[in-house]
Amino acid sequence: VLHQRTLALSKHDGSMMIRDRLIGRGTHACRWHFHLAPGVEACVRDSTTVELRAGGRRWQLRHHESLSVSIVDARYSPSYGTAIACRAIDMALTVSVDDEVRWEFGLGPC
Repeated sequence: VLHQRTLALSKHDGSMMIRDRLIGRGTHACRWHFHLAPGVEACVRDSTTVELRAGGRRWQLRHHESLSVSIVDARYSPSYGTAIACRAIDMALTVSVDDEVRWEFGLGPC
């Protein structure tokens, strides 16, 4: 299976679109792990949205409703030998690919 990722950043509002594409065949377990900067908190708002908060600001990460989502403890390593506690968003699903399948994630202000 071939994985392709495209990122698009909007200069207008700072939002970002992440587009993932799998090309191939077969059944695959797919996982996404998005590390958050230290101090950013996250909560699952509904079946398609994770809300992010830090410094009095709010953003939302939009995703397809078929993904299972969990917020987990993680570690951020800004340099060798250093690890800082942070949070991460884990998403997963098992998918049958017959030629190609696509997912989009949108990150922007609330």
